Amino acid sequence: MRSHAIVALFAFLAGALVVWLIVFATGSPRPTPSPIQPAANGSAIDAAPQPADEIANVPATGHVVSQKTTFVAASAKRTPTELRTLCLLGGFVRSSSEARTPVSSAYVGLFRPALQDDSATSDFGQWGGPPDYRPEWRQLLSWTYTDEDGKFSFDELKAGTYIVRAERGPLVTASTAPQTLEVGEVRAGLDIALPLTGDLEGHILAPPDTSFDTWRVALERADKQIEPIMRSDVGGDDRVRKNVEDDGAFEIGPAQAGLHRVLLVWPGQSTSLGQRNGLPIGEVMIVAGETVKQEFDLRGGFPGSLNVTLHIPLLEREDAPAFHRRIPYTIDARPSFRDAKVESLVATCRLGETVVVGPFEPGMWSLRIDSPLTMWTYSVPVEMLIEAGKSRDVTIEVPLFEGTLTCQDATSGEVLRGTNVSVGVHSPSGDRGMGVKTDDQGRLRLEYPIGTYTLAVFAFKQDGTWDTALPETFDWQADGPHPNSLKLLSPTSAPR
Repeated sequence: MRSHAIVALFAFLAGALVVWLIVFATGSPRPTPSPIQPAANGSAIDAAPQPADEIANVPATGHVVSQKTTFVAASAKRTPTELRTLCLLGGFVRSSSEARTPVSSAYVGLFRPALQDDSATSDFGQWGGPPDYRPEWRQLLSWTYTDEDGKFSFDELKAGTYIVRAERGPLVTASTAPQTLEVGEVRAGLDIALPLTGDLEGHILAPPDTSFDTWRVALERADKQIEPIMRSDVGGDDRVRKNVEDDGAFEIGPAQAGLHRVLLVWPGQSTSLGQRNGLPIGEVMIVAGETVKQEFDLRGGFPGSLNVTLHIPLLEREDAPAFHRRIPYTIDARPSFRDAKVESLVATCRLGETVVVGPFEPGMWSLRIDSPLTMWTYSVPVEMLIEAGKSRDVTIEVPLFEGTLTCQDATSGEVLRGTNVSVGVHSPSGDRGMGVKTDDQGRLRLEYPIGTYTLAVFAFKQDGTWDTALPETFDWQADGPHPNSLKLLSPTSAPR
């Protein structure tokens, strides 16, 4: 078992190292996704995202007001020969009803096919980086809204293959098959039919004096995903969310006809698909063209919440690097009882801040704190009792301790000063990796909670060679690790 863990650790470390080397070599991480849709309609584009400087100029609060103005501005920069090679792709967005009613103000996105296994089930995505950053997603290139007649168009496109996706919110979407345009082709007859929709008028029955100020209601599909969702590098969303009135009443929609799940959610928490919080309170069958009315009885078990304040004394000292106070730490809560409706709840918190975590089903819950930067995990030793309809204040203090490891060449005894190092960590909570640099005395300064860790290191020297350390196990105590040095082997002497 130990040999398997070591092999897995080296494999994980090698993968983490490649990513870290890319970051180190370029001097900055990969571009973060833009919080807005990346490119305004009307400018000439290829089947690749526009440059970052053009993305930054897109207004954050809206889309292009006049397609004609944008087209003239773009055309003025091109020769007649160039303009004759460009293409137009357009059409109409309508409802699926027999009347085929035009849908105005529908959001319409233009995408390039996924670079990896593109198909009708490929998710759509938006980000400001290179196309191969998310090869499995169809990448957003441009967007617009339909006019009052349901019409849209993307002009001055270069020849290539595109997909058009229309939506009226995350639960009402439709997309075309891939459209391949030849040089100079005008294709203005696309007909996109949005699915039939309905709405929900709900009422939550809660214990007396229950406040809904801190809760919202969400609607998501309960059956198999019909249409791939829209994602970004920070997550994705396939829910509609609305506020709840003081008396528990709410109205939510539109949603595609079919079975949907209703949840209580905390509005300040992540809606990322990988970290989706929410307490299911029932299901509803949405009927096309109708507003369904339904009650949800929570009088026997209204959820509770935690107001969590996080402190790590070692990282809150005056001489501690300031970035420790800026990075978000992850709070992972898991139920300690059987038949829970959710497997976990996730929230993020910075040092010294207080965040609301929930909604929790009443019962006992365990909490864990994860550090995304130095790759440690701390399990809170005391479980939390959540009472129905109540909010509890909790302060979590993580006992973190600093240790120093000196890196030396195992053959020559040379201390590896100022050396770029990738550290792989194997602990009971899993395998992780990070990139750091030794100081002028060849030391690595690491901070971990008390526990036992297996560390492996790849070090890169100035002459381009690298050393590796066999995984060693350290008992991390309050006064640092024991032993406190790593002997690194050169490539020729490292075991194969």
